[in-house]
Amino acid sequence: MTEKDTIKPLAQLFNLAPSTLRYWDEEGLIHFERSPDNNYRVPTFQTMIDICEVHFYRSMSIPIKKIKDLPQMNIEQLEETLLQSEEKLRLQINQLQQSIEQINEKRSMLHKLKTLNPLSFTIQSLALPEIWLFSFADQQSIQIYMAQSYDTVIVIDGEKPPQYGFFHRSLNQDRLLKPADPNPVPYLHGLLKVNSAQIEDHNAQDFIRQACRLGYKPGILIGRYLLTA
Repeated sequence: MTEKDTIKPLAQLFNLAPSTLRYWDEEGLIHFERSPDNNYRVPTFQTMIDICEVHFYRSMSIPIKKIKDLPQMNIEQLEETLLQSEEKLRLQINQLQQSIEQINEKRSMLHKLKTLNPLSFTIQSLALPEIWLFSFADQQSIQIYMAQSYDTVIVIDGEKPPQYGFFHRSLNQDRLLKPADPNPVPYLHGLLKVNSAQIEDHNAQDFIRQACRLGYKPGILIGRYLLTA
């Protein structure tokens, strides 16, 4: 039997890679007996216990360096290590939950996109909240975009260059782009397409022509982010 043959079946028992067990052994986390004939690793009952312990602590995201220190810890230190690991895992759970929520939000955007006919418009009575200027030089703007891209908008006001904004209140009161609607007003609702590489390239004229056909005086256009494609 070669040493490779000794490690491989043991690794299969624990559903681990043989290289993982060798690494743990080299770091002194698990202990093998050594064959007197060829110095090959020989697993013992203590080896099994060591593997279970290391696997347990690694599953809690405790780093190898910290696991190496565990035998020297007293009860209070071990308890503190476990508490720190719990806090870290809870943070990871929260981050994963946020990722799931973002996936659901993106799927909702896709559903809205599929239901919007590029040539269809409807009138909706809305009271939109205030819009604040968006800037990639502003950390608050970036955090909002990364967490809730649906709250970012593009504002097209006549011949003025289009501007990006968001519905969250800005910390900088000078960045107000559009005040909130005091009462519901009619908005023409449809699919606004904007070339992200050249934001002056958009289909705002389709909205203006349709509003005029319906007898409305066109105002500013507010496009809420749905999808980059």
